[in-house]
Amino acid sequence: MSVRHAMLLLLAGGLGALASCGPQASGPTGANPTRPASQTTGGGNGAGGNARLAAVAQQRNLTPDDLVAAAMTYTPSGRHDEYIQFASGGHSGQVFVIGVPSMRILRTIGVFTPEPWQGYGYGVGNDILAQGRVNGRDVLWGDTHHPALSETRGDYDGQFLFINDKANARVAVIDLRDYETRQILKNPLSLSDHGGTF
Repeated sequence: MSVRHAMLLLLAGGLGALASCGPQASGPTGANPTRPASQTTGGGNGAGGNARLAAVAQQRNLTPDDLVAAAMTYTPSGRHDEYIQFASGGHSGQVFVIGVPSMRILRTIGVFTPEPWQGYGYGVGNDILAQGRVNGRDVLWGDTHHPALSETRGDYDGQFLFINDKANARVAVIDLRDYETRQILKNPLSLSDHGGTF
């Protein structure tokens, strides 16, 4: 057995032990449910699970650091991420809500561009998109940049998200209670509002 293979087995055993030390559910409504080892696909934290993890690591040429990094970012289905990120969509004219550390896309928010899959701009949100007209013409695209959270007395309050349209000098207001665009404002004095939400 190589030193690397032995290290992977040791790390797999340590990860299995750590997984079994996690918080347990406090009942059927527990805030952090965990599954018994018998219900997981990894084979639990016994020798079978360690061997399987070591085999996958060897097949994919993963180092112990790779396995630790994967374990630190993995968020099982049904569990919430610790943080969420609001990412600008650039030329899509959207904002993406991304879970961290899982990096799952939790929501796509239609802002400056119609979104057929959620009805935004197809009956729902038509009046909001109309607020963003430039010189009386519909501009149904945007270049979203620099999202900014609302603040109260200098502290983030999480009520609204502001996003600018760099290409058309517009700023949109998104309500964070339901992740819907509520208002689009056109700056009549500027051709570009790059960073205008700050």
